[in-house]
Formats: sequence, C-alpha cells, structure tokens
Amino acid sequence: MDIWRFMLSCLTVLVLSGCAISIDEPNPQAEPEGEQAGTEQDMPQDEQQTEDEEKASKNMLTQIFEHFFEPSAEDLSQIDEEQAKQLHYLALGDSLTDGVGDEYSQDGYVGRLADSLLAWPSISDVEVDNRGKRGRRSDQLLKLVKKGHYDEELQEAQLISLTMGGNDVMKVVRQDLFNLKRDAFDKELLAYKERYSKIVEGIRAKKSDSALITHWFL
Repeated sequence: MDIWRFMLSCLTVLVLSGCAISIDEPNPQAEPEGEQAGTEQDMPQDEQQTEDEEKASKNMLTQIFEHFFEPSAEDLSQIDEEQAKQLHYLALGDSLTDGVGDEYSQDGYVGRLADSLLAWPSISDVEVDNRGKRGRRSDQLLKLVKKGHYDEELQEAQLISLTMGGNDVMKVVRQDLFNLKRDAFDKELLAYKERYSKIVEGIRAKKSDSALITHWFL
C-alpha cells in the first residue's frame, strides 16, 4: 500500500468531516409508492424528519469512508492476505478525537476510521489507543509531548492522528466574552501555529516512521 496515497486520503476525509456535506442517495429497496405513502402518513411529521436526517447522516459517513478507504482492485492484487498484520493506531487530541457528540456511539471519526481500515486484507486487526480528552488545548498537549507522556504509545503506533484547536479558540472567547476583537484571535492564531508545529515536531522526533494525520481548527 502506497503510504503517501493513504495519508492523503486520510487527511482529505478529516477535512471533509469539518464541513457540511449533503449527499442524496437512491434507495434500491424503496417500498412501492402507495405503501410508502401510507407509512409516512401514519408517522408524525417530526419523527419522519428525524428519521430522514439520521439516514442522510449515516449515508454521508458511509460513502465518505467507503470511497477513501475501500481498497481498489489494483490494491487487492498486490496484497498477500497471509501476511496480514495488526495495525496500532494512536489518536491524540481533544473532544473530536474522544468522540464527544457522536450521536451514533461509533467513537467519532476515530472509530469509523478504524473500522474502515479493516477493509484492507493486509490489516488483520486495528488496535486503537484513543488518548483524546475533552477540553484539551494545544499548549496542554505540547507540554505532555515534551514531558514524554506519550513516549511508549508513540513507539508502538504505526498510525497517529491529531485534532486540535477548538478549545484554543474557546479560551480566547472566555477571556473577553463581551468585548471580543479580531486582534485577540489573530494573536492567538500565531501562537497556536507555533505550538502546533512543535507538537508535530515532537511526535516526529519520537516516532518518525508512522503515518501522521493532522486536522486543526483556528
């Protein structure tokens, strides 16, 4: 498997996950028009709308992950299933990594990514070590990386993902909620970029041969 192609696909999926995406998907098992109309009439309007929204969300995530992570015929022809190995996946970051807000209880993007990777015959299992923490900021993660808090986990990891930035923004908001100015965000952006670069450098210094997916907000 081409590692650079894999990293680019992962990064694209994460960027898409931060956007509002709508996909209309035909249902091959749709009920006959008359029968379907009768069923919808019997269902309260708000319940029908909720069900439609849940289906659309599931279809969106399914299509994204299937498109980017299902191996092609060419990939499959180059894979020896007998040599399949376990993949160690380390997820670092904030509540997005932790899976907070995932209404389907699939461990957020980390769980979905792990499940999608199993489509590759060269991967027998994905061992996920999710170290995401709600409320974590970049300055806090940088301190942990410098202290060697994740040294053991980084040595074992073959795939590392990192999401960070939302709580850095919220810190600025909380500091001056009723008198927010753009200058405060611009100043924080510069400091954030420097911290984020140091986080990535710290990870690379301890583990240079792992694929690293990064997704940041600010």
